[in-house]
Amino acid sequence: MLDNCEHVIDAVANLAETFTRLCPRTTIVATSREVLRIDGESVYPVPPLDVPAVGQSAPDYIMQYSAVELFVARTRALNAGFSLKPKTSRRLPRSVDTSTAYHSLSSSRRLAPRFSAFKG
Repeated sequence: MLDNCEHVIDAVANLAETFTRLCPRTTIVATSREVLRIDGESVYPVPPLDVPAVGQSAPDYIMQYSAVELFVARTRALNAGFSLKPKTSRRLPRSVDTSTAYHSLSSSRRLAPRFSAFKG
């Protein structure tokens, strides 16, 4: 499983090609906004999660959006007592966008040195 590959797409493509050439029965699942463009690749587009518009904050309203629903489900997995309250929900759409961007950036920085050996 290789996640957020778009930040290091060339290195991941080289790694995946090497693995699949040396271990032909290997299956690699890679998530990326870009395709790897390697032999044998199968692409499964996944649409982005829906997010409410900025300014929309009523808990019942924003729970209709998949990004909020996922955020709440993951938060409840860590804190069973979590409930989406009006005060929290006003900040939630921006928080979901910010945490996604931060996660992508931090994952990229953490993984990039590991892929540097595969640069052409």
